[in-house]
Amino acid sequence: MPITSQNCTYTPPTCSSWTYSSWSNCQANSTQTRTITNSSPGGCAGGNPVLTQSCSYTPDMPTCGPNDYSCGPWGACEFYSNQTRTCNKISNCQGGAWPSISQFCTYVPKCTSTASNWFCSNWNACASDGMKSRTCYKIFNCDDGTQSPATTQSCTYTPACTSYYYSSWSVCASDGKQTRSITSKYPTSCEGGELPKLTQSCSYAPACSQDTWECGNWGICSPQGTQSRSCNRTYDCPSAETAAPAISQYCEAPNQPKQQSPTEDFGIVNQGSIIKATVKLICPVSATMASQGSGTVISSTGLILTNKHVIDGQDSNPTAPP
Repeated sequence: MPITSQNCTYTPPTCSSWTYSSWSNCQANSTQTRTITNSSPGGCAGGNPVLTQSCSYTPDMPTCGPNDYSCGPWGACEFYSNQTRTCNKISNCQGGAWPSISQFCTYVPKCTSTASNWFCSNWNACASDGMKSRTCYKIFNCDDGTQSPATTQSCTYTPACTSYYYSSWSVCASDGKQTRSITSKYPTSCEGGELPKLTQSCSYAPACSQDTWECGNWGICSPQGTQSRSCNRTYDCPSAETAAPAISQYCEAPNQPKQQSPTEDFGIVNQGSIIKATVKLICPVSATMASQGSGTVISSTGLILTNKHVIDGQDSNPTAPP
């Protein structure tokens, strides 16, 4: 049977590339070293890795820290959301980490601020310290331009009113209101505060000089020669006292004989000088009854011409009136 295996000596491949650690600090012999962290091909050996190099040795030089650098302000945020700055080492040090010279930022498009980009509330009332204030805020996302409007300013303090002195109330107007005015207020030169009462409701009464009445028609004339009606006062004038209208009057009773012209000669002379006047005659018949009619004064002595039925039942020689 043929031999299918035998002992031999394995020789690994020679390394051709390496991965190194960082260089060490420079030593007093002006060299610094590093180590191999990986080599290829896998399982290789040998080769010529560079593990030392020359350096400039500075005895006791400290490691650089944040305070060993001077950095300028961050620049404007660019449209790709990045801003940068410059930094310079100001100390005699070595190693350490440099400060960041770029960072992420939120890009805001440039829009110059103007007064119209701001909204401000109304000024508050002037305070007792002589200052008043308001609030303002930007209504557009903008930079630069006009600064924020003033939110405080000096003012002249005016105390609030606490009481008032008034004129007399006016006459009630047709709308049922009457008014008055302020004659003075306290404290002096005050403003606002308690609201003054300048109007009030009232009962309106139009200007008048007499009462007004509404009366019905006269009734039928009674046999006693009287007739009546009803009257109601429709408006009572507060500034006048007016007599009520008559609610009864004498009338010509029904079934009375008609007036007749006199046929006798009463001895009337000088008729051109007779006082011509028509008068109403009321002739009592009893304590509760009277007849009435008309007559004409035909003499300056008071002689009256009338119809017979008016004086029927009367004394033929009455006492002359006073």
